[in-house]
Amino acid sequence: MGEMADMLIDQMMDDEWENTWYEPGPMRNVECRHCHKQPLYWRQVNNSWYLFSKNGIHTCNGYEPPIEVMKSLLKMNKINKNVSRSPVWDERLTIEEYGCMLSLIGKGRSEDCFTRTSGVAISKDKRVLGISYNGLKSGMKVPTWMKDPNNRAEKSDYYLHAEDNLFSLIKKGECDLLCLNISPCISCCRTIAANEVKHVVYLKKYHRCDKFTEFFKFYGIDCREMSVTSKSNISRYLSRQSNFEELL
Repeated sequence: MGEMADMLIDQMMDDEWENTWYEPGPMRNVECRHCHKQPLYWRQVNNSWYLFSKNGIHTCNGYEPPIEVMKSLLKMNKINKNVSRSPVWDERLTIEEYGCMLSLIGKGRSEDCFTRTSGVAISKDKRVLGISYNGLKSGMKVPTWMKDPNNRAEKSDYYLHAEDNLFSLIKKGECDLLCLNISPCISCCRTIAANEVKHVVYLKKYHRCDKFTEFFKFYGIDCREMSVTSKSNISRYLSRQSNFEELL
């Protein structure tokens, strides 16, 4: 189970799948639902398992591990080496940790092959108001050309951002805390400010935009990256098999 936690925490630090690994048991041929490369299969390299396509390690960020792989991790009862071996979770996540963990789950619905984002809106009285992710308008299918890395920049002009989708669901001023898996772009910063959000917490800085810090400072919006301690708390929660026993 520890490897699944490592996978999610790796995404906080580096949103690439090629460095994650699993212990899936027998080799399974699968197809990536985003780039449709096939066959994809698991291969062990230096005691680690990697997902390969015909041309080498598969690097499409959109790939999600099949449920049989997740189940095998749970059944093996592997514990993260940095986590206590106590079988019972005896600590409660803070509302910020909870929100950011939900953003990791929320981005599982994203259709973007390259940058999957998610936002979680939380009210002042600590209620979850909504969870969103980036993608095309509801009902639309992602055309093949948007999955081509050479069209990444052009593709971005058509995608609806997680923040846009999120604030279409709630009233202005209702969201007190916004939890994100990555820091917002400048366009989303304007949306956040316009909706009177007071606090923004994110897991990882978005490398393509660094304007958000000055923007939020100008508008007096509290914005910060989640602390290493809080990231570790999320990792510990995800490492506990007892928290996922319903999947077995």
